Amino acid sequence: MQCYCENITIFNSISGESFIPNCKSYICPRCGKRNRGRLFRAVKNYIKDWGIIRMWTFTLSSKYFENEFEHRKALSEVWRYFITYLRRANVLTRSQQKVQYIRFSEPHQSGYFHFHCLVDLYLPYYAVAALWSQAVSTVCNIPGDRGGCFVRGIGNYKNAAFYVVKYVTKSASCSHAGFRIWTKSSKVALFKKLLHSGVFIAYNRLTKQWYGCHSAEPLLVLYNSQRHNKILEISLWTGLDPPDFLLREQFSS
Repeated sequence: MQCYCENITIFNSISGESFIPNCKSYICPRCGKRNRGRLFRAVKNYIKDWGIIRMWTFTLSSKYFENEFEHRKALSEVWRYFITYLRRANVLTRSQQKVQYIRFSEPHQSGYFHFHCLVDLYLPYYAVAALWSQAVSTVCNIPGDRGGCFVRGIGNYKNAAFYVVKYVTKSASCSHAGFRIWTKSSKVALFKKLLHSGVFIAYNRLTKQWYGCHSAEPLLVLYNSQRHNKILEISLWTGLDPPDFLLREQFSS
């Protein structure tokens, strides 16, 4: 398996220092083990005070969709409506409306996905099932069996963190995933935000181009999703020639 992060070198245009960045892929031969361990520790430490760990599973029937892409697109849209309905549901208490969650995807062998979700408190099954069905009806005009949801308890927070990493890695192995393989509610802070100083310039050995932006973080996120056109949209400067403070001979090969 190719390690794409090794094709990028980041330079600080102020100090001239350079480094090969760690990518955010969970299956990268170079960075994957580190990223999986980092995610496991972050989830474990965050949910250890949740008490009873509950994992919900949400499905959407695939038999009414022409291909996996259309199904994934619909599934993501259903989730968006579901969370909106949940936040506004009068049948739930105020604290239940503000439930914290960590949602992650799992692919079937067929290539179709479903969602798992860890939540920090009890939610009545009848209410969640009704809200999920309402969200499916909003997005899809599907008769009969349209999928559903169910919930089960997990023994301890370490097992729950293991499930997250297991399914995230499994989803990352599907290069056609097409959506975030895991996400969370806004108040769940798993990682500290890093502040970057200086202006960062990047050289891509595959495209043989230079890219520039104020922060290394957006560049790395977009590069590792392999959407190079997105990099160009957020770049302040891009071109085939290196910046003035570097010699062209450094990357002439």
